[in-house]
Amino acid sequence: MRALLVALAMVWLPALAWGETIKIGATGAVLGALERLASAFEESQSAHSVVVVRPSVGSRGAILGVTRGDFGLGVSARPLDEAEKAGGLVQSELGRTAFVLATRQDGGDGLTLAQLADIHAGRIVTWPDGSRLRLVLRPANDSDTAQLKAMSPEMALAVESAQNRTGMTIAVTDQEAADLIGRTPGALGTTTLALIRGEGRALRVLPIENQTPDDPHWPYVRVFHLIVPERPSAAAAAFAAFVGSPDGRRVLGEAGVWP
Repeated sequence: MRALLVALAMVWLPALAWGETIKIGATGAVLGALERLASAFEESQSAHSVVVVRPSVGSRGAILGVTRGDFGLGVSARPLDEAEKAGGLVQSELGRTAFVLATRQDGGDGLTLAQLADIHAGRIVTWPDGSRLRLVLRPANDSDTAQLKAMSPEMALAVESAQNRTGMTIAVTDQEAADLIGRTPGALGTTTLALIRGEGRALRVLPIENQTPDDPHWPYVRVFHLIVPERPSAAAAAFAAFVGSPDGRRVLGEAGVWP
């Protein structure tokens, strides 16, 4: 990140006098955090303004948008591949957030991995108080689904079972998933701490195996990558420099994204 910021500053500093508006396309989980960053950035200087594009364009859309010049910056939940790097894109790690299971329900002391597998396999269908538990799934090819499967071999089988059952609720985007978890009685689904805190969602994060996301050893993590062109605009360079500043890191931390 330090090396990237030095390179960006060489573009940014001579161009501060030229005000411009930059568009940022990003994966859905980080939109709220980026909007907070944009507000803090605009308060810190008067040369440039920032528009965070909604709805989410996804990681692929963010990368393509920077490649085509539609976005001055992108944020992806996956790193660049070799072809994308060769095409003139540069990346650095924006930060990390906790991948979590969330609900509006009283989940008691949380869940074990064995309980979570039983829920996805359909063997547990109620909450501890006896009320109905309703899973909110993501598409089979979604990164949330892949992370659920990676939790354990039992989870991989159970998630496959859930995906194949009829009548299941499937949310296509991060925001849709959070909306469904928030308004569906007894719902349980995946999201990130960045989305919950960044967008101020009234969702409860469940401990897993007696660990909470604020535990430094929390094992389930989503990494966000800041994507810029090799020759960024003045606004893109200035915003990327702000991301790495103490104020930028503070804003990200408050939104559940840690360096």
